[in-house]
Amino acid sequence: MDFFNKLFGSQKIKIERAYKEGIKFYNNNNFLKAIDQFKWVMSKKSLSLENNLAKFYCSQAHRNIGITKFAKAEYEDALYHFNNAQKYNPNHTELSYFIGICLNNTGEFTKAIQYFSKLKELDPENIPNKLKMAIVFNNLGMWENAEAIHRNILEKNPHYADVHFYLGLCLLSASKLSEAAVSFKKALNLNPNYIKAQLKLSIAQAAMGEYRLAFNNLNQIHSKYPDYADVIYLIATVKEDCNEIGQAIQWLLKAVKINGSYKTARIKLITLYCKTGKINDAEKHLKEITYYYPNDNRLETLKKMILKIRQFPQENLFASIDNLLQEEQLQIQLIDEFHKNIDIMPNFSEIIEMFCGSKYSNETAAGMSKVILPFISNHIRKNPNFPDLRNSLGTQLLLCGKNEEAEEAFSTAVELNPDYLTARINLLKTLHKNGKNKEALEHGQYVLKKKLRYPDVYYTVAKVLFALKQYKASLAHAKKSLEIKPDMKDTHLLISHIYKKMDNKDLGHDQPDVGDEASNRQK
Repeated sequence: MDFFNKLFGSQKIKIERAYKEGIKFYNNNNFLKAIDQFKWVMSKKSLSLENNLAKFYCSQAHRNIGITKFAKAEYEDALYHFNNAQKYNPNHTELSYFIGICLNNTGEFTKAIQYFSKLKELDPENIPNKLKMAIVFNNLGMWENAEAIHRNILEKNPHYADVHFYLGLCLLSASKLSEAAVSFKKALNLNPNYIKAQLKLSIAQAAMGEYRLAFNNLNQIHSKYPDYADVIYLIATVKEDCNEIGQAIQWLLKAVKINGSYKTARIKLITLYCKTGKINDAEKHLKEITYYYPNDNRLETLKKMILKIRQFPQENLFASIDNLLQEEQLQIQLIDEFHKNIDIMPNFSEIIEMFCGSKYSNETAAGMSKVILPFISNHIRKNPNFPDLRNSLGTQLLLCGKNEEAEEAFSTAVELNPDYLTARINLLKTLHKNGKNKEALEHGQYVLKKKLRYPDVYYTVAKVLFALKQYKASLAHAKKSLEIKPDMKDTHLLISHIYKKMDNKDLGHDQPDVGDEASNRQK
């Protein structure tokens, strides 16, 4: 008996030690080593508390790794860890949304739609989920389904530039070019800095033969982003289709100067040089691009063609050149552009929302924000004019307690897109938090002019007006908030404070007593 007691006692000590070691790794953000320890504990299949806790923390560690992989756009790895997080903790239902995105971005469209469909059953009016469903339907070639979802969202939310943009992509895929152009224009009207919408609009215009309009849009993008080689290449392609070969060559030279390994641009440049009889220039560029792609079959074909032109200059080889250039012709490339699968970019604000609910502590949310911040900063360096990224940065900075920096991030997002209401609402709340109530009021009034039924905005504006001692206006906005959402406890409390300030204490006592401070967790 003593032998068995010692044996099981020793095993219990090992399990406790491994669990504590796992927690130590977990707290130091060394999640992979933490997982190893927790899995060892679970492998012993004991009935101890450590076994149950190991399963919980193993799930959390997989989730955290999945988030970092997701933020880095490493979707296959993210999918592996999210699936394991749900395996060890089936209550991680919020991960289904991100699993759906990973499946879409790895080409598993049918599986992706299954996840988003289940989420729709739980919350039929969730706009981010509906938008992702529409994108997956588009990738499946089910354009009518995608179009119906986009139009349904826009019925109630006509000011969502992103939805107009994705509707345009859907219509482009369905070859409804004029309708697609209208959608891209609406997105641009709402956000004049929406470069992706302007680029797709120019593609639709080129496909409809509206070359001047296409060129003007592409040239506007080029003036803002002179090193955007893909835009320069499209300009060259439009110029070539207009039979302006000399200008096409000049634009292509710009593109390959920016990106020396730009194979498609080089091939078009070489073939245009061949067609215009500039064989020496063609050979020069062929030599330069072959350095990057020494075993490319098309480059080898070009090499043989140039040799043949030198040997038999009297022969008309234009037909051979045109045949080689077939894949670079404008209409062919535009059709390819129509049917590109749409990836769903990481939305860092959505990621962090997972940790802001009641299931997770503020410390957990702040901790994950610190993990995610470097990835957002990296995305901003690559895409400095994306308002979504600035808004996401502000959200993370708030969770890290960096309110002034968050204000700057939200302000930049609003400058980039004045009608980006989510960022403006975040700026409103942050300005109020930072004590800048006059500025906050301006942004609050801007949002309310849109006549959207956002109870939290009315509540925040009521708080701003209260801080500015405009009690009657504050009361009116607070009551409007309750008309939309009667169970907002913080608003009832604010009204009580307003009545007290207005020397109407009896009326103030009619409001429910909900404690001394607002919870600041209203949705």
